[in-house]
Amino acid sequence: MTYEANKAIARAFFAAVNNHRGPAMVDRLLSPGFTLNGYPMPPSELKDLFTWAEADVPDWHFTVEDMIAEDDKVAVRLSVSGTPRERWRLYKTNGQSFKSKGFFVVRIVDGVIVEGWDQFHELWELQQLGALPTPEQLEAQP
Repeated sequence: MTYEANKAIARAFFAAVNNHRGPAMVDRLLSPGFTLNGYPMPPSELKDLFTWAEADVPDWHFTVEDMIAEDDKVAVRLSVSGTPRERWRLYKTNGQSFKSKGFFVVRIVDGVIVEGWDQFHELWELQQLGALPTPEQLEAQP
């Protein structure tokens, strides 16, 4: 596939998430043997993850800042934002929104994403949501 075709697949992935079509996108854009950060993510688990995200973080939104393709990989620099209703990851939140930045690298074979690697500023997200204290809050403690 061409670099542009691979970039279009990566764009379609994030567009599906932004448009609350995550579960439907799994069978179309992701390989049944998809791995995330080196771990298998069966289609049923991915659909559950997207269903949770659409229900618990209804305003979750990715903005693609940059995209670079080489060989069978596409690297994407992203901004993400959202307002978790109750929890973010394993932490109870304070009803606040968060904004974060990160990277997502996908490997595409025969028109489907077979592998993904992501890295976001999770500590910053949790601090914005009141799940973890900021350095200033820690210094202010007696």
